[in-house]
Amino acid sequence: MTWDLPDHARLRELLAIFGFDLSRARPVEGASVACGDALEPLAGDFAGGLFYLCGDLGAERPVLYASSEGQAGLIADDPREALQLVIGLPHWHDCLTFNDFERKSAPTSQQAEAADLLGLRIPAQEVLLERLRAAVLRSTPDYVFTDETGEYEPLIPQPERAQ
Repeated sequence: MTWDLPDHARLRELLAIFGFDLSRARPVEGASVACGDALEPLAGDFAGGLFYLCGDLGAERPVLYASSEGQAGLIADDPREALQLVIGLPHWHDCLTFNDFERKSAPTSQQAEAADLLGLRIPAQEVLLERLRAAVLRSTPDYVFTDETGEYEPLIPQPERAQ
C-alpha cells in the first residue's frame, strides 16, 4: 500500500477518532532517524504525538510513532499495518505504556466502517499486538528518533543486547 488514502471525509473523521488524525501531520524541525531514512509526517494524535512514514518511495516504508513525551519507535512494517493497528487496536498506546500485550477490546461499528472504507481486513488483536511488539523491538539501533529536543527514548524498554 502506498500512502494514497481515499479522499473521503468520513474516513478522515473515523481515523481521527482512532487517534490517527491526518490534519495533525506536521513537519518537525530536526526530525531524523539513526539510519538516515527520510521521514514523512502522516498523522498526529490528540496527545501531540506524530506518525511518520520512513524511507523513500519505492522502498519498504515502516511507520514510526514519536510521542509528545519523548518516546519513539517503529509501530508497523508499512502503512497498511499501521492502519490495521490504529483501527483494530485503538488502545495500542496503553499496551506499550503498561507493557500489557494482552489487553483486548470488543470491535466497534466504527472500526468495521473504517476498515471497509479502506478495503482492509483487520487481523485478530493477538496478531496486532505481536506485530506491534516486534516492530517496537526492531526500532533500535536504526530507527532511534531525534528532533530539535534531542534523542527520544524507546517506546518500551529494550532487552539488553549481547556484546
